[in-house]
This record gives sequence, C-alpha cells and structure tokens, in this order.
Amino acid sequence: MTRPKEEAPGSSAHDAPSSNRGEEGMIKNAAALADKVNNYCRWNLSVFPIQKNKRILDIGCGPCAYLDALLTYDPEFYLATDYSERFLDVVRKRMSGLSKCRAEKLDIFSAPGSVPFLEGEKFDYVLCFDVIEHLEDDVEGLKNIRRIMAMTGARELFVRVPALPLLFGSSDEAIGHFRRYTKNSLRSAFEAAGFELRRIKYQNIAGVIPWFVIGRLFRRSLAVAPSEGRLFDMIVPLLKWIEVIVPPPIGLTLYCEAIPKDYCKPEGINRA
Repeated sequence: MTRPKEEAPGSSAHDAPSSNRGEEGMIKNAAALADKVNNYCRWNLSVFPIQKNKRILDIGCGPCAYLDALLTYDPEFYLATDYSERFLDVVRKRMSGLSKCRAEKLDIFSAPGSVPFLEGEKFDYVLCFDVIEHLEDDVEGLKNIRRIMAMTGARELFVRVPALPLLFGSSDEAIGHFRRYTKNSLRSAFEAAGFELRRIKYQNIAGVIPWFVIGRLFRRSLAVAPSEGRLFDMIVPLLKWIEVIVPPPIGLTLYCEAIPKDYCKPEGINRA
C-alpha cells in the first residue's frame, strides 16, 4: 500500500476515512486469500523476465503475498517497502530468518530528499504490483518511482494494475482504488511520468465476469472468498497455458514493463 496524494498542507491521507477503508479492505482480502493463491502469484511473476540472483525492490508490497513465489528466483537481495505499518508488521514476521530479505517504510509522496535506507543500495528490478491505482495522482507517483530508480540504478520497472474501468465497483472501492486502467490510460500515465513502455498486455480474462458480478451486481466488498480463491487457484495452470497460446484481448489485469526515458539526477524524491 502507498499513501494517496495529500490534498492539503498538513493533512494526512492516511488518516482520511477513505484511506482507512482501503487498508481495512486490503487486509480482509489478504487474510481471506493467504496461502490459497500460490499458483496465481507464480503466474503473475512469470509474465515478467525476472532472472535469478538479482536485487529486487518492491514498492507497495502490501502483506507481501508474492514472497514465497519471489524466493523461487533466489534473489541476491529483496527489499519490500510499504507505507502501511500494519502491512510491514505482517511482512517482517514472514521474513523472520530470511537474511536476504528486509522490509522498510516508504512514503513516495512525502519523503524529503533522499531515502536513508536506499542510500548506497543498487537494484536490478523494481516491482510495483497493484499500487498506482491507489494513488490519487498516479503520474506524480510514477515520477517519484522513476527518481527512486535513478537513485538505485534500477533499469526495469514491472507493474501490474487492475484493468477495464467498466468493472469498477464495490470491490474496488473497498480496497481504496481510484481507478481501473485501459491500455491507453496506462500508457498515457507512464509517458507523462517519463517512462517508455516495452510491453503492455492484458491478463486473466477468466476473472472479468466474476469481478463484474461480485463488485457491480452483488456490490460485495470482499473481492474473493477463501473457497473461491482456492477454486480459482486450481485452474490457474490451465488459464496460464491458454493465455500463452491465445493472448487475451481483455483481462482483469494489465501488466507492463517500463524503463525510464532518461534517468533524472539522484537528488531525492519530489513531494507531490
């Protein structure tokens, strides 16, 4: 989770009711799906060209649902960051005994100057999974991520976002989404932030109708119940195989690979 842009000097979006509702919704969803969607997490990572023994920075890690799947890549170092102390408490417990993993608090909007725990660190990849839809100003958030990449020498940004604005409903509102994306709207945000997109694709066409029914028709806040998550995870290997053979024209998710058009000076993070 990353804090939404502050709306007025001195205000804290984290203290705003909408932000609290988003965090509560994310925690409930994460608890419902804990250890029940391992195939799905591995699928989500497999669409990116992640190599083994690399240094990975995760911006907006949430409860670190991808930790077990990421460890199969044997990272040289994995740094998980989030704005939510509640998520970080969960992550640090999960990382207990993992010498190559660490969790730190990062607010990409209000950190002045450089980020102390990033000083001297170098990374190969930056992950930003299901994050920028939580930012009121997604372009400014992406600009600050680009500056973090300049500070740390990271050259590749891997991003996942919810797709198809038509699907926006109660499930999105409950977890603090400001929007869902189309290919064009996602491309526009990245280009405005100074990135070049190498690849942008839809994923998980099978999830489109269930999400519409749950969030728009039933107006349910819990996106996926535990039994639904287990059932979906069982068919993920088949879905993955189908989408490799026939890339879907639409999907519940958009994923993309981005690189900075030109690196800005590593002078710290701009305030939104």
